[in-house]
Amino acid sequence: MLFRIDLKSREIIPVNLPVGMLNTPDGLFLEGNTLYVAQNLPKSIGVVKLSSDFSQAEFERTINHPTFAFPTSVARYKNRLLVVSSQFDTAGSPAAVSGTQPPVVPFWVTEIRERVETMLSSREAFYLLEKLCVDLGFCLPPDIQRKLQETPPADIDSFTDAVVEAEGFDPEYMDRRLRSQVRQLVAESFARCDSVSRR
Repeated sequence: MLFRIDLKSREIIPVNLPVGMLNTPDGLFLEGNTLYVAQNLPKSIGVVKLSSDFSQAEFERTINHPTFAFPTSVARYKNRLLVVSSQFDTAGSPAAVSGTQPPVVPFWVTEIRERVETMLSSREAFYLLEKLCVDLGFCLPPDIQRKLQETPPADIDSFTDAVVEAEGFDPEYMDRRLRSQVRQLVAESFARCDSVSRR
């Protein structure tokens, strides 16, 4: 199970996530609304997308690597994912799943480079907001448009949520089809910026 803690009220609240979504979860690393979960026995990292209020979770993808050996911790630095292999399934381990083979020494940390999503330029954000207004009727107030152009949210989902919230919708409870349409236009703009940055 996964829980969130309200730091003001100190209330402990369970996060709603599908049963069996994670397998032997261990170390966690939270970056924005993305949660990286070290999974011991699958020898993988689960990437989970959390809702804006951290009440809901959806499984996004799995990261595998041949050097993972009972990963227990995960962290991210810039575009690098760092994963600790504790080898708790080897002989002499304090864990309940200790095995018969000795661990490989020295222990290691696996470093994986991940592609960082390209941020929108102010110009691209302007054209995106124009398209959202014309195509979907999401015509945001001038002050919010200016803010989104000057400091565009760094990823597709954050930009999408900023747009729908500015229109008065709750991203978690609005019509899924409508949110998907907004997200599609946002994703297309990010893809264009990414293709330009790679030239």
